[in-house]
Amino acid sequence: MIGKSWIREQGMQDALLCASLRDRNMDDVPLWQRKFPARDAMMAHWDSLTPMRDGPVSPEKSTITDPQELNELIKKKAAELGASDTGMTALKPEFIELGVDLPHSNVIAVIVYEDYAKSLEGPDEVDLEAMTAYAKCADIATDLAKYIREELGYPALAHHNGSFQIQAIPVFQEVGFGELGRHGSLIHPELGANFRPGFITTDLPVAYDAPRSFGIQDYCSTCNLCRNNCPGDAIPDDHIVTDGVKRWLTDIEKCYPISRFRESYCHICIDVCPYIWKENGDTERRGMFRDYMKIRKQEGYKTPKGPDTHPSSERAEQRGHRAIDADVYPTDTAPDLLNLSAAALAVLAREGRKSEDDSGNSTWRATAETPEGMPFHISFTGPDLPEAAADKMILPSDIPNNPHWQETYHLSVAPPNVALELTWGPAEPLRILNFSRGDWEAQLQEMAV
Repeated sequence: MIGKSWIREQGMQDALLCASLRDRNMDDVPLWQRKFPARDAMMAHWDSLTPMRDGPVSPEKSTITDPQELNELIKKKAAELGASDTGMTALKPEFIELGVDLPHSNVIAVIVYEDYAKSLEGPDEVDLEAMTAYAKCADIATDLAKYIREELGYPALAHHNGSFQIQAIPVFQEVGFGELGRHGSLIHPELGANFRPGFITTDLPVAYDAPRSFGIQDYCSTCNLCRNNCPGDAIPDDHIVTDGVKRWLTDIEKCYPISRFRESYCHICIDVCPYIWKENGDTERRGMFRDYMKIRKQEGYKTPKGPDTHPSSERAEQRGHRAIDADVYPTDTAPDLLNLSAAALAVLAREGRKSEDDSGNSTWRATAETPEGMPFHISFTGPDLPEAAADKMILPSDIPNNPHWQETYHLSVAPPNVALELTWGPAEPLRILNFSRGDWEAQLQEMAV
């Protein structure tokens, strides 16, 4: 199975990183060149495991053949080895580094918790804790792959920092580790974003785990703590939507001066994420989080001073959903929004397809094209949408007067990036989450006719 996914090259193969270095007349990355013996020992450890990624397979296959039983067996073994969580799914080409051929059918993901308390002790401790977790993942992946080969009789290849050929985020989502957060990392309900990965690709016929949702996508739209606290102002206001998943695209050119061009490790966007305690209810972590946020507030949401460090932009003072602002949205904008909403709903009525999730919400989705071939992705979500879109979609302005529509609804139009995003309901007839004017407005109106 040959990988078809696109990934940004890492290290000095990253063209953007090299360009940023040239702009600063720098030859190398200070963070990478810094001598830190404890960290370097961890890196040397996982490098030493690279030759053991693969090995001979026992000719005797396990007598256990039930996929669910094998799933549970692997999770038990991984936990014994020190994994904080384990998940399994089918291996897909989009999970594999571009051009790499992996002759396996399944992928097993393991993660190791990064101690939150240590992460708050300063950049050195953050750095060491991250490398320690990576090294532990390398141990687990190596030992678990060996166990599958030698004890269960199936091919298995370990993937870790010594040699990664798997893209972490899409696998994490597929195996149910959590949801993608605004800061670009996956948020786990028990561990927050404080963990590191390892993987095993194998032909072991395990049962698959399912994705899960616990509200991260909605929460991140209004939380803004990572965005407020980013010293490089690299975390964006707005998101895009791909395959129904919100994604906030970090501005790497703004992130690099903080995360690469200093000698200390930046971990702030993860440290300020409330999901270190919010979902699991861990009172100890909650206390540490609140103490840390007091420090952040005293510092004005800035990082310790260092080269290329600068405060977040002034607009970080006002976060949350964007209200209707006369300077941004003139008073004559509202009718336009209603007309665009009507056009999007008309396209959905004609071409949309309905799906439901476990929370009871329904979503109508449609992908349409302009005569020029530009794709429009339209989605409309709510808890009690009609069974048929045609003739039942109504304008946001009509919501308060219609007894059927008693909940809050969400409309998104992306041509192809999100240009219009609204919510409405009885309590708040219309709220603008995103509105970017452009030629797409006329094109949408044309498609609706």
